[in-house]
Amino acid sequence: MRTANIGESLRFEGTLSGLEDVVVDGDVKGTIRLPECSLTVGSSGRIDADIEARNLTVLGHITGNIVCLECMRLCSTGSIDGDVKAPRILIEDGAVVRGRIDVAKTQPASEAVPQAKAAVPSIKAARAPGS
Repeated sequence: MRTANIGESLRFEGTLSGLEDVVVDGDVKGTIRLPECSLTVGSSGRIDADIEARNLTVLGHITGNIVCLECMRLCSTGSIDGDVKAPRILIEDGAVVRGRIDVAKTQPASEAVPQAKAAVPSIKAARAPGS
């Protein structure tokens, strides 16, 4: 799989999505959606975004909520200000988390929305008048 790099001198604002692993050493603000790929936040990386990624390694700083589908690794130099949901989380000594941690199986948002929409008709049918 290919890897895209956002270097130290780069700033990105908006929605970042794709089918490549991404390494962030610069600044990213917005939304990151990589449900099939890995995201690495380098030691100089600063992210202000909600994140969805298959795997996540944090050496820098993240402000935002995180949904990780497989494994998140928070290194000793890393910090997170936000809630984290992942089935496996590795936190090294010295790392900082300000938020809730939910160690639970996760699913991509793209799968959750169709499941939620499919449940709506059955709820409406259960509330139909005369039942």
